[in-house]
Amino acid sequence: VVIKKVLNVLDVLFFSYRYRYRVRFMKSLFKVVSQTDPVTINTQNGTTQKTTIVLQEFGGKYENSYVASLLGNQAKFYAGDIVWASLRFSAREYNGSSYQDITIQDIVSFTQH
Repeated sequence: VVIKKVLNVLDVLFFSYRYRYRVRFMKSLFKVVSQTDPVTINTQNGTTQKTTIVLQEFGGKYENSYVASLLGNQAKFYAGDIVWASLRFSAREYNGSSYQDITIQDIVSFTQH
């Protein structure tokens, strides 16, 4: 019951004329599988850096993996690094098509290099 109430608080619904927008959060420990080199992208506030990180849950070889975007100041993570991350899942429907994004809200590495 408590978990369901927490999920209801984190489950945010936005409605608009043309699309429905749904957001959920996940906070957990992950193992870094890979990270791309940062690229510069244009935003509403100018430009920023963006990189893509593949994170895998702990537990075994075939645990769930997530491909997430990391925006802003970049830190380099290496395959095998242990991190705690807060992932923001967003899905929206627009003109009959569905889109999903996973963005890293916070990330902390427990591996020192």
